[in-house]
Parts: sequence; structure tokens; C-alpha cells
Amino acid sequence: MTHAVSRISARLASTENLDAALDASLAEAGVMAINEIGHVMGIKTVAEHVENQAILSAALDTGVDYMQGFALGKPVPLREIRAHKLR
Repeated sequence: MTHAVSRISARLASTENLDAALDASLAEAGVMAINEIGHVMGIKTVAEHVENQAILSAALDTGVDYMQGFALGKPVPLREIRAHKLR
């Protein structure tokens, strides 16, 4: 079975009020369920949009295989990557 990468949005809603807290709980449960389904199918999962410490903490709890977003680092121009590889 191929180990394709499935993308999962890890954006969680703000918890400023009860509705938002419920939205956040449902979003987190959805991410965890999709992650589990991916793993059962042999698919590696990615948490995207990991933009701050709160989302990073929540994403760490889900068990995803990879993460990307500004909380982990800013995008780097390709020319800088190429220049770094040439050193």
C-alpha cells in the first residue's frame, strides 16, 4: 500500500464562549478521527495551518505524522534553499 500524505487542517476555533468551545471540541475530534482513519489505511497525515502555540499544542495531541505552519517556521524562498544546499 502506498504511503501517500493526507492533509488535515489543524485549525481549531477560539474558545471565547460556549459555542466557540463546542466548535473547538468538534474540530479537534474531527482531526483526531481523520488522523486515525488515515493511519488505519497506512496513510501519513499532516496538520496544516499550525499558526500559533495553542494550535501546535492541540496538533501534538492528535498524533499526526507531520506539521506545517508559521508556529514551526516561516516559508523560505526557493533561492535561499538552493543557496543553502550549495554551501
